[in-house]
Amino acid sequence: MISATGSCTSGSACSRCECGSCRRVDPPTWRRGLTLVELLVSIVILSFGTVLIAQALVRIAQAQAIGERYDQAYLFLASKMAELELSVRTEGSLTDGEHGSFRVEAQAYQWRVSAQPFAEDVPEMQVVAMTVSWDYAGHAYQRQADTVFFMPPPPK
Repeated sequence: MISATGSCTSGSACSRCECGSCRRVDPPTWRRGLTLVELLVSIVILSFGTVLIAQALVRIAQAQAIGERYDQAYLFLASKMAELELSVRTEGSLTDGEHGSFRVEAQAYQWRVSAQPFAEDVPEMQVVAMTVSWDYAGHAYQRQADTVFFMPPPPK
């Protein structure tokens, strides 16, 4: 047994009693649970992590919305370019400066066509540029496509 002075009364000089009948009271080498400071620090770290994840999700949603608008602009460009090509083949002419607008769901888009000669010595070839522009979340965006049309002279 251990006396009030902390020594074993069984007669052995050990740090722990070898007789097994007494138990020495040692300070705990580990604690159960967390202190209040450790708990608060872990809550702050988890809070920052949660805020960062929420911000990342918002940015992902915005990027997806912008990507969808770029897709809509591309689909319109492809459609309008095919329409212009058909017009050039059937009518043999192209109107420079043609413009307009269209709407997909709540988003409004504007488009403009410009045509310039490919080279001064080849008036039958025209460089056609079509631009679609739109505003989203306070920023201006645009998508442009260029192509070259061959417009044969009208038959004589």
